[in-house]
Amino acid sequence: MGALAILLTLVSSTALVIGSADARLAMTKKQALAAEELGLSSGGWMSVAGCIRHDLAVGVGPAGRVYPIGSAANDEETDRTFTPLCAVSECDEEKKPTRIYALIEEQITDDNTLHRVYDVRVAVAPPPVRAMVDGVMGYFYGHPHQAQAARDHFIAAGLGGTHVDDAPLLAKGRRPGVFWVGALTAASGLHGFLLLALGFRWMVRRHRRLAEARRLAD
Repeated sequence: MGALAILLTLVSSTALVIGSADARLAMTKKQALAAEELGLSSGGWMSVAGCIRHDLAVGVGPAGRVYPIGSAANDEETDRTFTPLCAVSECDEEKKPTRIYALIEEQITDDNTLHRVYDVRVAVAPPPVRAMVDGVMGYFYGHPHQAQAARDHFIAAGLGGTHVDDAPLLAKGRRPGVFWVGALTAASGLHGFLLLALGFRWMVRRHRRLAEARRLAD
């Protein structure tokens, strides 16, 4: 019973937190920002203008293995690409960026142009490009542990100055879901806690009945 209660608590908590986040995200409006306007407080569905430094992109495995894309075998199911997003003025591949404002995360897939170029092990990495990138920041989107491994890599390489560790994560291509789906997910989490409360009440009443039966037997 104890193991079941712990499992139900974990599942209900996850459903409540993620469902609430999805419902809140669905109610937000899309933001249009420059890379320099991003910060740790930024979050939601957004379109960000800046320089996407493809030349510095790395792949990260679920265990934290960091590698330049194309330099090692990757797993399309679990590995993710993390690309620094810098100011438009820092699109010179001959220079290191002075600041990384965000990390752009995307899954490694065969239909992505960047990954197709890297897969043939070309000697010259794709150049940085000035572009708008759409995605979701915050709200439990992205893979924070793999992103932190990428941040540590950029810090060790002397990229992005002293603010790399504060660079938020932008999950490229993601967008808000449907409000009612998030609301139902959150409601299922609440329902799980209700079941826990009812189960706890039943156990207390059962304990009291057994204690009363023992008292009468004595």
